Amino acid sequence: MVLHNERYRKPLTIHSPKMHAAFYVLLAALMVLGVITSLFAVLAFVLFAAYVLLAESKKVFLSLFFLMPFAHIFKLSSGSTSLFTFIEIIVLVKLVLQAKKINVKFLASWLILVVYLVVGFNMNVSVLIKQAMILPLIYFFFDENNKPDIKPLTLSYANGLLLSSLVGLFRDVIPNMDKFVIYDKAFDIEGEVYRFGALYSDPNYYSMSLILVLVGILVLYARNRMGGVAFLYYAVVAFFGAITVSKSFVLMFAIVTIANIYLLIRNKKMVGALLFSASVIVFAVLIFSGKIEMFNSTLDRFSSSQNLLELTTGRSRILQKYWTYLTEDVRRILLGAGVGANMLGAAVAHNTYFDFLYYYGMLGTVLFAVSLSFAVKTNNRGKIGFFNVFPMICAIIMLFFLSGLLYYDFVFTLMYVFLYLGHNFDASSYGRKKLFLRNNYENQA
Repeated sequence: MVLHNERYRKPLTIHSPKMHAAFYVLLAALMVLGVITSLFAVLAFVLFAAYVLLAESKKVFLSLFFLMPFAHIFKLSSGSTSLFTFIEIIVLVKLVLQAKKINVKFLASWLILVVYLVVGFNMNVSVLIKQAMILPLIYFFFDENNKPDIKPLTLSYANGLLLSSLVGLFRDVIPNMDKFVIYDKAFDIEGEVYRFGALYSDPNYYSMSLILVLVGILVLYARNRMGGVAFLYYAVVAFFGAITVSKSFVLMFAIVTIANIYLLIRNKKMVGALLFSASVIVFAVLIFSGKIEMFNSTLDRFSSSQNLLELTTGRSRILQKYWTYLTEDVRRILLGAGVGANMLGAAVAHNTYFDFLYYYGMLGTVLFAVSLSFAVKTNNRGKIGFFNVFPMICAIIMLFFLSGLLYYDFVFTLMYVFLYLGHNFDASSYGRKKLFLRNNYENQA
């Protein structure tokens, strides 16, 4: 059953992808200048909002993925709410108004969840609004009229992330940038080292974005949707990942590298698999022999860890604290503390699954999962294989070490991995076009 809305206007259409990309870069530049004076941030917001209202929805989602890595600096001041949040609200309002139909099962499940969150509300309107927007944004993203193709979305995400990384390299020479982006410190055998996080507030969340982008690009290459430029992305991601000094990045990068060799062999790219494997072996020898200095600090962090507490950088102790709190009273683990609750001991759980238990409780987590199942609509008429699940596997692993639920990129992570999960990699270009036309006809009927 669906609810129908007859009000729909055809969006402004600009066919050149280069023009859209150039506009995204312009907006990114204005966001960077916005840390110097808020006038540029206001100008970026006005232009971005106008684009959201005028452009077709598929392009709007591409812009969101491209500019999401700049969200942390897209503010009127370092301590204010990101203007990116208000852009998301405008996007959601537009999508609701132009929607021809809304699935009643999704709408009902989402409203139940929102009421549940309000009942457990702890006086934080901002957090409540952000949490309430997650599922509707995902629902409209997977509407066939709104959902971008997998390749342009992956490249938008990748190019925006790497552009923000490039800006981050020059953080020290951009006035006021140090007020918006403060890098963490880590310790190796030589003392303190700064951990690079581009324009993110935390290098670990930045590392996760790097891994997801890399996985997507390598999957596209393995499925013949990208050429050899995929390995240029691989090298650039390796560079930026190395200077995060993130142990989780190194572990996931190793997993992704091994999986990529498997993908190449599986798709009978034997020459590519051989050359890539040889390159990996050479670089691994150089890294572990200390010849590539950018990896030395990360390796020192591994070697200096004497126990599980040190290896997890104190996360095991924090998780134990959250688990003790939740299990002391059955109502806590069933109902949660509410999305506006304060962190325990001023420390996040560093685990998204514990985030759900702490803020939503088991009941709220089930409600979220049910609503998410109605929000995610896939048109994969083929078999779901390793290519589909690989990005999700990586996200599931990394979210075990990150408190992703309240982080601004969580909704985009869900969109990204479920887009790959539902994509039919076996369909030919003709088949994809035929499927698209058939879905359009069904939506108009």
